[in-house]
Amino acid sequence: MHNSIDPDINKPHNGTITKTTSRQIADRLGVSQATVSRVLRNVPGYQYSAKTRGRILEEAERMGYRPNAVASSLREGRTHVIGFHNQHSELDPLNIFMAEVIRSLQQTCLEIHHLLLLHNFAPDVSIPHRLAELTCGRIDALVVHLQENGPLAEGIALSGLPTVAIANRVASLPSVGCDEAAGIRLAMEHLIAHGHERIAFAYSTYPLEAAKARHEAYITEMEHRGWKPVSVPCSNHDTDTTLQALHSQSPQPTAVCCWNDVSALCLLRACNRAGVSVPDDLAIVGFDGVLDNRLLQRNLTTVDVQWARISDTAVELLMRMLRGESVPWVTNVLPKLRIGETT
Repeated sequence: MHNSIDPDINKPHNGTITKTTSRQIADRLGVSQATVSRVLRNVPGYQYSAKTRGRILEEAERMGYRPNAVASSLREGRTHVIGFHNQHSELDPLNIFMAEVIRSLQQTCLEIHHLLLLHNFAPDVSIPHRLAELTCGRIDALVVHLQENGPLAEGIALSGLPTVAIANRVASLPSVGCDEAAGIRLAMEHLIAHGHERIAFAYSTYPLEAAKARHEAYITEMEHRGWKPVSVPCSNHDTDTTLQALHSQSPQPTAVCCWNDVSALCLLRACNRAGVSVPDDLAIVGFDGVLDNRLLQRNLTTVDVQWARISDTAVELLMRMLRGESVPWVTNVLPKLRIGETT
C-alpha cells in the first residue's frame, strides 16, 4: 500500500497544480469512470468487491483526489452550508454576546459536517438586497438574530428558505430561545434566599425582544410577591447613571438583576469606582452566561442561557425542515443559574 502522494502526479510541465479527476483514477486502474465515481461518492444501490473498492480508495488517496464541492452540490441540491445573519449590528468579534452565539453555532455545524457562513451587511444595504443575498442558493438554511418581525423576516419566510430565529422570537419564523421567565425566576429566588426583598432591574435602552421579556418577567415576579418593582435604565456606556438611579430610590435596593452580563459587569465596575461594596452593599446578577470568569476579577452570578443547547436545537430544527418535517414554532431552552461572587 502506498503511504504517500507522488509529488509529480498532478504537476504538468509548466509547474502548475491540476486537480485529480475520477477519470484519471479510472484510467490508471483500468476500470470505468462510473465505477470510480460511485465508490468515491459511496452511492447506495451498487455493490463492488472489497478488492475493487480498496484499490479505488487507495489510488484516490495516492493521487490526492479531492471531491468537487460545486459538482456535489449540483448533484445533491445541497451546499452543506448554514448561514447566519445578525440584523442588529455588525458581526463584531469583540462583541462578547455575538462571539458566543457564533462560536456555539460553528461548533454545532462542525459536528454535523456543515460550514457556517456569516452574512454581514453595511447598515445602508436595503432589505431587497439583503434578501437576494440570503436566498441566492449559496446556503441550505439560515439562522437569524432579528430585532422584530419586520420586512426582512417576512421576506425570508416567504422565500421558503429553512430559517430559524434565535434569542429574539420572530412571529413569522420558528424561534429558539431561552425561557426568559424561568431565568428571572431563578435569579429572584436566589436573591430572596439571600435575604433580599428590595430588588431592582436594570433594563436595556435598546429595543430587544429578549430584553423586554426579561424586564416583564421581573415585574411579574415582584408583583406576585406584593413588592414594588424598581426599574432603572442601563446603558453599557453609562452605568454610573444607572448606579445613581439606584441610589436615588427610597429605600435603596439591596440587589439588582441586570438585563445581560455586559451591563452587570459595567455596573460592577461603576460600584468599584463609587466605593460601593458588592455584594455587601449591592448584590448584582447578570443574564446570558457569556463572560469567561477566568478573565474577571470577580466571578459574576448570572443566568446561563445555555447557548450550546440553543444552537444545537436551532440547527436540529433546520435539518428537520430540510427533510420536509414540521417543527415547533417556539422552542424554549431552560437556563441555569451560575453562582459567582457578586451575590
